[in-house]
Amino acid sequence: MTAARDGLVRRTRDHTGTVDITTAMNLLLAGPNDEEKKLGLVTEVPATSSKAIPVLDVIVMPEDIAPPTTKWGALQVHCTALASRAKVAGVAPVPDEYCP
Repeated sequence: MTAARDGLVRRTRDHTGTVDITTAMNLLLAGPNDEEKKLGLVTEVPATSSKAIPVLDVIVMPEDIAPPTTKWGALQVHCTALASRAKVAGVAPVPDEYCP
């Protein structure tokens, strides 16, 4: 998300190994990396070292992370999941027009 918290920014990261929706969600949960911080990007998803886990076609968030309560936090989770056509338990779908 932009530093002004007025829009989402699509980001890709280098990753070794299999990349799937669980990997993408866990990277989101880890928070912005150093490069993203230098670019002024922020998140409204609380950072955690706990991991999301896949259960069939649903991603279950870690117990220590409450569902996002802000518009941008919910959009960050939704758009990350949407990129892999997955669903995230506890996060309602939103129109795709919000995802960059």
